[in-house]
Amino acid sequence: VAFDTTELSLEELMDAYPSGNYRFSGKDVEGTRLFNVVPLSYEFADAVENIFPAEDDIDIPTSGLIVSWELSGEPAAIRVAVENEETGAVVKIDRPGDVMEFAVPEGFLEPGTSYVVDVIAIAENGNLTVNDALFATAE
Repeated sequence: VAFDTTELSLEELMDAYPSGNYRFSGKDVEGTRLFNVVPLSYEFADAVENIFPAEDDIDIPTSGLIVSWELSGEPAAIRVAVENEETGAVVKIDRPGDVMEFAVPEGFLEPGTSYVVDVIAIAENGNLTVNDALFATAE
C-alpha cells in the first residue's frame, strides 16, 4: 500500500504551525509518562555560498583537500560533513561561525569516488541551514 501525501509549502507550514512553544506528551514502551515543551522557530542562519568543491566537480585530488565556503551572514557555528556516497563513511566537525575552511583529513578520500560535502550554518537558536555539493575524486 502506498500513501501519496502533498508536502506543505513553507508558508503553509508556518500557517499551520506558528512559532511558539509546543507541548508533547506520551508514554514509552514501559508505560512511563513523557512530557516536554519544545520551542519552534523559523529563524534561520543565512546559507553559506560558493562551496568548494562545487556541485559536480570532478577529478578532485585525494590529498590536501581544503573545503571552503563564503559566509553570507553571521552564523553562531558551522558544521562541515564530508560523506563517501558509496560506503557512508563520514568525517564531520563543528567549527566557530566565522571559520570558512576545513582540511579533510589525509587518507579519508579514496580515488574515483563520489562524495557529498555539507556545510551547515547553525543559528543561535540551533536551527540549521544546509548547503551541499556532490563531487568526485580523481582516479
